Amino acid sequence: MTLKDSRSALIQHLLTELGTPGPLPSIMYDNVAFEAPNEIWLRVSFQPVENRVATLSGHGQDEASGFLQVSVQVPMEYGSGEAYEMVDKIIAAFDAGAILPYDNGTTQGYVFSDGANASPAITFESFYSIPVTVDWRSRRTRNQ
Repeated sequence: MTLKDSRSALIQHLLTELGTPGPLPSIMYDNVAFEAPNEIWLRVSFQPVENRVATLSGHGQDEASGFLQVSVQVPMEYGSGEAYEMVDKIIAAFDAGAILPYDNGTTQGYVFSDGANASPAITFESFYSIPVTVDWRSRRTRNQ
């Protein structure tokens, strides 16, 4: 799988899991214009970290890995209860060992979740942010 495919698989899974039940919050993606709403919203950033040889031979596999940063944002003085409910949903959606299938009609594959963890909250001038880091890896077969 390409990095683009891995990103798509992770985001598709996030949207599917968070959209059941209930509506999705607004989401800010990398390098896309966004105006923060006055309610809970997410900031999603795909971060590839490493590509390495996983198996040898001309038709061996290469493995890519990285993390998906999903920051849960709420306006200042909004409280943190709803934000931590969303953090719990994100962590549950990416249990360690979860296999996230991907099929865009031309490329089929899987992204593997190595689990998700929340970091300490960060306070900015106008919002409160709780970062959640989802570790992932995917494989692709060489020379296909």
